[in-house]
Amino acid sequence: MFLRRSAMAGILTCAALAAQATAATITIDSLPTGQVTTWSASNKYILQGKVLVKPGSQLIIPAGTKVLGALGTGGSLNTLDSGVSMLLVCRGGRLYAQGTATNPVIFTSVLDTQASPLPISNLTRGLWGGIYVEGRAPNNQRGGVTVTGGGDLTIPPGDTSLFCYGDSTPNPHDTSGILSYVSVRYAGAADQATLKGLSFLSVGDGTQLDHIENFECNDDGIDFLGGTVNIKYLSSAFQAGDAVYYDIGYRGKMQFVFAYQDTITGGTSLGCCSKIEALDYTGQQPFTFGQVYNATYIGTGVANADTWKYKYGIYYKKNGAGKWINSILTQCYQYGLYIENLGTADSVQIYNCWARFMADSIVLKNDVFYGFGGGNVWDSICEGNPPLAAYMAADSNENDTINPVMGGFDWGRDGKLDPRPSATGVAVQHVATVPNDGFFTQTTYRGAFNPTGPVWAVGWTELATTGFFVSSATGVKNNGPEGLKPEFRNLNIVGNGDSRTLTWEQPSYGHVSISLHKLNGQQVSILANGNKSAGTQSLSFSTRGLGAGVYLIRLNAAGLNRSGVFEVK
Repeated sequence: MFLRRSAMAGILTCAALAAQATAATITIDSLPTGQVTTWSASNKYILQGKVLVKPGSQLIIPAGTKVLGALGTGGSLNTLDSGVSMLLVCRGGRLYAQGTATNPVIFTSVLDTQASPLPISNLTRGLWGGIYVEGRAPNNQRGGVTVTGGGDLTIPPGDTSLFCYGDSTPNPHDTSGILSYVSVRYAGAADQATLKGLSFLSVGDGTQLDHIENFECNDDGIDFLGGTVNIKYLSSAFQAGDAVYYDIGYRGKMQFVFAYQDTITGGTSLGCCSKIEALDYTGQQPFTFGQVYNATYIGTGVANADTWKYKYGIYYKKNGAGKWINSILTQCYQYGLYIENLGTADSVQIYNCWARFMADSIVLKNDVFYGFGGGNVWDSICEGNPPLAAYMAADSNENDTINPVMGGFDWGRDGKLDPRPSATGVAVQHVATVPNDGFFTQTTYRGAFNPTGPVWAVGWTELATTGFFVSSATGVKNNGPEGLKPEFRNLNIVGNGDSRTLTWEQPSYGHVSISLHKLNGQQVSILANGNKSAGTQSLSFSTRGLGAGVYLIRLNAAGLNRSGVFEVK
């Protein structure tokens, strides 16, 4: 769990929202039971508390609709709050959220309403709950039915049956609707513990998932707990937990998966790019066996030391298994791959990942592993595990430790990220044939992105619309509210008590304005308004008189923008 310290934030009132909106702003605290509810892209919808799509009900959300999660009833960020806002699709309910590449369906916080995007920070994670989708497909828990959240959610009296997933007679082809071109942002608020940003719980393969993004969640980005649902085109970026997590008997398929992690100073960062478990100590089936083809996983960066789990890009534990093929893993602080080995005692073999690896239930072939702080040879990538290193190095498995030469790495909104590998390098070699099962698409390259094609995450993701990607990836020179211009670099806010110091790298001589705001955008004061020289700059200011809460610093110079965030207790 990733519960952070309490932080009070200014609450964006309905009146303020209405002033910014071009149409109606509608607060939703419940939906009609047994009916079809259709929302309009002309409106904004505020989720207040736990909003349930109950059995027999359907919620239709058209392209271009923006759904905002309110703060909890206590008005706090990431304190335990049973009033946390979230959307929960119950077993037998249906969600049809169908955006387009230019008009996605966006789920975000009521605080994410400014012209400039929220800063990347632990203080902007967990601003609302997230989306949980429950189904009746198989999982490996006793009896087949499991309580949603595992104690993380406060369940209203009498509603226990609505907060369950799985079935005693499961249906692997169960449907929960369609999610297409959906972006989920700044989720993971805390009820009894921090919530996942986007969770699919025993969801069946009758559900359609494609072009899904989760950005900056305060826990795992996207979870598959049991179920058989498949997904194509998934982007999971800057999570406090694991970018992609599957568990308790998930048996689905994934293709074109982009995981992009980041180390944020002061955070409780405990996630890998991907973690695979079965959470089963009794040998209950089905075992977890997710199949992933054409993934690109970018870690926190070789130089970015963090907590121990971030040392691994892919982490298999608790009987988890599956396939990872035609994929690229790069930029991890220390190691690339870990498979849990609990020893040789007979009593542990039914839940020992290593036993599943030895039985060929963990398959890693035709992959590229390169860019690790511990070194780029198999022995160091596998943390000194000789049998695993020998497997990865075997000629028959066609794995490589050669630089895929991606277009560019960057962990900020600087227009420098290009996850496409070289069109003449290792990414177009040793490409495996995908299963001919009607789901997977054959490619001529490894990784999530075509080296010579456009980046499929453009146009609809937070990464694209707020200026992470290079212009050649987007086809738009100034993409998003801050454009793709060079920004202030290395912006930091340090200090405590009654003072803070702001430092940044000024790109060139020019006029600079620096303003202080509440998190809801209300300006508190102007800190600086004058000319600054190029180079390292600093500014100290007093926080005396500011109430407890989270505050924004905004810098502007000749059209260049950057935001920082800090907390006053």
